[in-house]
Amino acid sequence: MSKAHIIGNGASNELFQSDYGFVVACNLPTHPYGYDAISMIDLKMIDYIHKNKIEITRPVYCTEQVLNFVRQHKIKGDYQLKYIQQHRMSSAHQAVQLVSHRYEEIHLWGIDSMFSSDVTSQMDTMVERKTRAHSLKDDWRKHWQNIFRKYSHRNYVIHATNIQEQVDYGPNTRIHSQ
Repeated sequence: MSKAHIIGNGASNELFQSDYGFVVACNLPTHPYGYDAISMIDLKMIDYIHKNKIEITRPVYCTEQVLNFVRQHKIKGDYQLKYIQQHRMSSAHQAVQLVSHRYEEIHLWGIDSMFSSDVTSQMDTMVERKTRAHSLKDDWRKHWQNIFRKYSHRNYVIHATNIQEQVDYGPNTRIHSQ
């Protein structure tokens, strides 16, 4: 069975462990885990990379908006247009949609807002932004439900800790709580 992993920027990404599979990290990873590609849709993140002269050595899957910024500022790296910008959709949503075309089993790590009101990101220490509204989790959850429904022929394993709220993501999802 083909397997992919998406590593989000929630605190529970520390649970990540994998013996095989294609790994996509979101934004600029602060975790120590290896990855094959990065998912990036945030202009503030790419601006941070540019201003701090960070060179990314893996492919970066991005939106047209990010790609235009990269070209305008001549940022080095392998930036690939893979996504269409969608309102209130995170880089993890975009990555899961992308790998759902190819992989049979997709594992999600570090996406804490799926079961709690925690909408913070490890990127928040690098990129200055307004405090996110807690209602953002509701929009994100709707996107997750839509993705899982659209790709009902795929299996999703959601790795989580601190489950505060029960959410039904559908019959093709399994929760692995630690």
